[in-house]
Amino acid sequence: MARRNLHAPVRASSALQREFPQMDRRATEVLINLIRTDSLVTTALTRRFRRHGLSLSGFNALVILRQAPDGVNPHEIADRLLVTRAAVTAILDALGTKGLVRRDRSGA
Repeated sequence: MARRNLHAPVRASSALQREFPQMDRRATEVLINLIRTDSLVTTALTRRFRRHGLSLSGFNALVILRQAPDGVNPHEIADRLLVTRAAVTAILDALGTKGLVRRDRSGA
């Protein structure tokens, strides 16, 4: 059985075009390939961060914190990461356990 190159662009099939004649074939291919690219990049980054004991969300939280040298409220991090405040609490707790962040509860 031939292996498919996972990095090769996906092309919309003629069958799909026949099934959905109103479909813009090129736009569909672009969207499919953007989604695939996101998935490949996310998978690669997740593996790399895992080797350092970080999650992708943890890394993204560190980026947000780095951009705010005076600190940032957890709800702002949640808004930027598009996650719940409870999720940010878990992310910050994990980063704190690793000594990567220090939480200051005094001025929120």
